[in-house]
Amino acid sequence: MVAATPRKRVLLLGGGHAHLHTLKHADAFLERGYELALLAADRFWYSDWATGILGGDYSPLLDQIDIGRLVTSRGGRFFLDEATRVDVREQVVHRRNGEPLSWDVLSLNLGCVVPLERIPGAAEYGYPIKPIGNLCRIREKLQAHFRRQPGQPARVVVIGGDGLACEVVANIERLARRHGRPVRLTLLCAGRFLKEAPEGAIEAVLTSFQARGVEVELETRVARVEKDAVYTTDGRSFPCDLVVHAFGLKPHPLLGQIDLPHCESGGLRVTEALHSVAAPNVFAGGGCVSLACGRLPHSPSLSASEGPVLFHNLLATLEGRPLLTFRNQPSSLFTLNLGDDTGLAAWGGYLLQGRLAWWFKDWRDRRFLAAYQA
Repeated sequence: MVAATPRKRVLLLGGGHAHLHTLKHADAFLERGYELALLAADRFWYSDWATGILGGDYSPLLDQIDIGRLVTSRGGRFFLDEATRVDVREQVVHRRNGEPLSWDVLSLNLGCVVPLERIPGAAEYGYPIKPIGNLCRIREKLQAHFRRQPGQPARVVVIGGDGLACEVVANIERLARRHGRPVRLTLLCAGRFLKEAPEGAIEAVLTSFQARGVEVELETRVARVEKDAVYTTDGRSFPCDLVVHAFGLKPHPLLGQIDLPHCESGGLRVTEALHSVAAPNVFAGGGCVSLACGRLPHSPSLSASEGPVLFHNLLATLEGRPLLTFRNQPSSLFTLNLGDDTGLAAWGGYLLQGRLAWWFKDWRDRRFLAAYQA
């Protein structure tokens, strides 16, 4: 049986960055006689700030937004549950613990996952950085090691090479320093290191890591992960007490089950108005999508910038009004928390490094989170 709704419903599937603007303005749908509902399995975790939890600078609660309260305080509905199937033809979403939810307009913002299946043993050993809440588990695991073996270096291997992977490395080193315990950190990067960053930022990160004793192995592909070591395709092994998987984020696997056109990465192909190329009442944002005219790079800030366009177009679809076009930012701001009270901030050809860059990033992230507190 499908739970009926007496008025047109916009259903948001997932509470990611691209949906926050719509959640904050849920009352706009109610005022026009529509219903806005959110189906999500967890609170929102802000990934740009989350590595500071790992380093011990922030508590987990500071990094979360209560998206259920955000939407219900403005007249919307919240379903705390996990979606299991999206039926585009019948316009319903099936969920794990309740009746299917009908919709007139659907928007997907489910985020990304680490493709553990690409590396043998990765699913059995180590911790993926998605969901972001796993960073709390990594921190607890390391603190337990520091207590049990205070004089023995914690051997940590991080697999990946993007900004989030680098922040994980930097903040594990900070956590060890905070506890006064030794750590042996290795970063294994198979592809292009920090591909989203300008050249000057790349050199700055490598210099920082070298000064702090972090071993960086570039152009190194992992063959398999075992309980006590990571093995690479060139025959080397890296003994470890903990492995962190921070490689190759891909769209949420639920998207692959939806009967709509997809891109090679598994995300939905959307127009510049952010709706499916085959279904004008199915929208998507963030790591869920690829523009039909070309691949869209993803970052938390870019996903958040899609928010106002999604909000307008969801309402406009219900009312038959013209849609807005999302314009990709030609040069977006790149920031990093280097875990030693310094940071990086790069935009275009400008690069800021040091304490001021860390302060700027911290201020910017606090302002973002404060904007969506219910």
